[in-house]
Amino acid sequence: MRPTGTPLSRRCFVFTDHWANWSLCKTACVLAIGILDEVSAQYDHAVADAKFGAGNGSVAHAVPSLCTDADGYDLGQRQERGRGSGTHRAGHGAAGRDLRVARNQGCDLYRYDSKRFLKAARYVAAYPLGNDVPFPTYTLRAAGRPVRGTLRPPSSPPHAGRPVRCGRCSTTKTADCCP
Repeated sequence: MRPTGTPLSRRCFVFTDHWANWSLCKTACVLAIGILDEVSAQYDHAVADAKFGAGNGSVAHAVPSLCTDADGYDLGQRQERGRGSGTHRAGHGAAGRDLRVARNQGCDLYRYDSKRFLKAARYVAAYPLGNDVPFPTYTLRAAGRPVRGTLRPPSSPPHAGRPVRCGRCSTTKTADCCP
């Protein structure tokens, strides 16, 4: 798998001219090939990119805005927020997939950068439930509304089960995440 998949996927780590979702798919590819082929340098490269990368799939670029809602909860607005709830949640699901793969290998990126991803999980969960969320302008000027109020599978995997494992319950108001 390495001769074909790795070079193509690695090239996309440096680009910032596409949405985070695309970078996250490339990260998944490099993580999977590194694990499958037992090439720790490749896996380490994907994890380092998730932490420090210049592309839009890195944690800081995928969740560029941190804010607080009216109830005082810390939230993280994902880069793709204005594209529509479906795309926004799909991107969060893709990030959650990558973080779960890393965690299964012993690297907990859920807590990386002051729990930035978990703050985004709370934001992602709050909006479809009908709660108002702050919308710091990124590239787009308003939160996408086409599928607000619908439940889609990618919105649940990143935080589903996590509060239970930590001895906490999720609420319908927000997605409570582990401390």
